[in-house]
Amino acid sequence: MVTIKNEHIEVTIDTLGAQMRSLKLDGKEYLWQGDKLYWGGQAPVLFPIVGGLRNNLTIIENRIYSMKRHGFARFSQFEIAKQNEESVTFFLKNSEETLAQYPYNFEFCVTYTVKGCTVTVDYDVKNTDSRILPFAIGGHPAIKCPINKGEAFEDYAVQFECAENSDCATVDMEKGLIDFNNRYKGLSGSDTINLEHKLFYQDAMIFDDLKSTSCKLYSKKSGNGVKMDFTGYDIFAIWSAVNDAPFVCLEPWVGCATTAQADDQFESKRGLIHLDPGGTCKKTFTLELF
Repeated sequence: MVTIKNEHIEVTIDTLGAQMRSLKLDGKEYLWQGDKLYWGGQAPVLFPIVGGLRNNLTIIENRIYSMKRHGFARFSQFEIAKQNEESVTFFLKNSEETLAQYPYNFEFCVTYTVKGCTVTVDYDVKNTDSRILPFAIGGHPAIKCPINKGEAFEDYAVQFECAENSDCATVDMEKGLIDFNNRYKGLSGSDTINLEHKLFYQDAMIFDDLKSTSCKLYSKKSGNGVKMDFTGYDIFAIWSAVNDAPFVCLEPWVGCATTAQADDQFESKRGLIHLDPGGTCKKTFTLELF
């Protein structure tokens, strides 16, 4: 475990998966602490896929590969590349274990930096292969909901930076596939979603046509919450477990799970980044606590 901090914010990150384990503002915990009764995760890093593959299988260069939901980064042991009091960079590269699931050479860095009341999360991918590197990438931080004692899940809302008319793609709960051709109304000329557990009984709310590049999850009682800036991500999802879990995940994605209409060829997956040999790609999101 590594902890970075300043006078306001303290973040603890695990070398396993480069995943946040604690996110505190002035000593108050904002990050879901993981409970397998609901969901044992906390803030997994999603790479080189977001979501799941059909039957956990995909085809790359005429060979079948297996990879678990959200990819192998969250199960991988990262090295610490550099560290100071307010920032730490974790490093992962291809290995025999990753090549058995995803036959490409790569370098992947995850950097956390605190400034004021904000933590910035940088994802840096370098293609060290001789071929184009196809990948998806995303964040999955779970925020306690409620943050404070005496509050309820229904006291919280997600507010976007501007009013939206946006439909959500549906999810096949059994197969884990996303159907962008079958949609329901997520926002109708409003900037706010008042949270109810039933919103997540059919999995995540998945938006792929937002004008907003930021939103805040906050308590309508105390005012406490987080603001996420997800500029540069194609899809934004809001998720909580189907069993009335006391957390909400704010998820910026580039790429997504296999779609209902797609085949199993990896390179044809929706929204992938295709990085040239020797090329680099950076994606960033921020969480401001208040």
